[in-house]
Amino acid sequence: MTGVLEGIRVLDFTWVVGGPLCTKYLAMLGAEVVKVESSTRPEHRKRDGQFELLNAGKYSCEVDLKSPSGRRHIRDLLAGSDILVENFGVGVMARLGLSYEQARVVRPDLIMLSLSGLGQEGPDSSLLAYGSLIQSYAGWTSLLCEADDLADDRLGMVPVWADHLAALMSTVAILAAVRRRAETGLGEYVDVSILECVVSMMPGQVSAASQAATLRPMGNRSDRFAPHNVYPCAGTDRWIAIAAYDDDQWEALRRLVDLPEAGLSTVESRLARVAELDAAVTQWTRDQDPWKVQGRLRDAGVPAAVSRNLDDLLADAHLAERTFFRAGAHGPGLGLPWLAESNPPITRPAPQLGEHTKRYLEEM
Repeated sequence: MTGVLEGIRVLDFTWVVGGPLCTKYLAMLGAEVVKVESSTRPEHRKRDGQFELLNAGKYSCEVDLKSPSGRRHIRDLLAGSDILVENFGVGVMARLGLSYEQARVVRPDLIMLSLSGLGQEGPDSSLLAYGSLIQSYAGWTSLLCEADDLADDRLGMVPVWADHLAALMSTVAILAAVRRRAETGLGEYVDVSILECVVSMMPGQVSAASQAATLRPMGNRSDRFAPHNVYPCAGTDRWIAIAAYDDDQWEALRRLVDLPEAGLSTVESRLARVAELDAAVTQWTRDQDPWKVQGRLRDAGVPAAVSRNLDDLLADAHLAERTFFRAGAHGPGLGLPWLAESNPPITRPAPQLGEHTKRYLEEM
């Protein structure tokens, strides 16, 4: 079985998380992904568990990009490649002689994607940007804390998911460019901004702000439903998420928890008394086993989910049945977040530094 990108070669000039995860998706879709690496860069020498997760199924070619011979080798390799993905700082590829305009001279139908914090153009494009900084720049962190936390100068920054989101969006952009090239024969340059990826996931907040609405952080509460929160359970740091999205779910929750009925028949009335409701639900969940609470709530028709720790996640029978976790050299690997016959499993581990250099140099 072959993937949809079988026969496509990708030159991978990426590091950290966003770029490598994008090219990992391409490898899982069947592309031949060649990591261009150098032993002079610390991040290329470090082969830990995260590296294994992000780079399984790829090849590694060690090249000194600062030497004339190394650049010549890269140009030769580029001539036989279809896609180039990079997430260096803005301007680095141009200084290496590998900007899109320079690269397309060697491969006219090249698809090149640059992934950066703030995009390749604009007054802030040269700023150093990591996922946590991007989530702050986008305004996301200001929406994560509880309202009371503002007085204590506490804002939510982690977990950092901006890079992972950008990786998936970059993959979609590349697939669209591959489709376009198949129809027109034309290559394309794709400029992906992690900031814009994050903001694109906030349509409701952006719409409200554009209409001069005042947005206040709500933590795990909702401005449309109540109760809607995460509640403590028995055990060390064990919690359960509960949400009543309509009147039927509210009524089921009310009966199970023995919440008051008078004056709470509408969503508006429940939102007005949300603190009272949260306190009552907390009193009910606090001394109970979270998994038993989850079962009771679901049996009653109330949406609920235990807040799992990572040990719970790795032991999850549902994900195991869907073969999402794959065995890797440093622990479980990650599969694609969708199932399709066109996704052959990756059985090759992440490469050692320069493991395939001889193969590609001989080919050139």
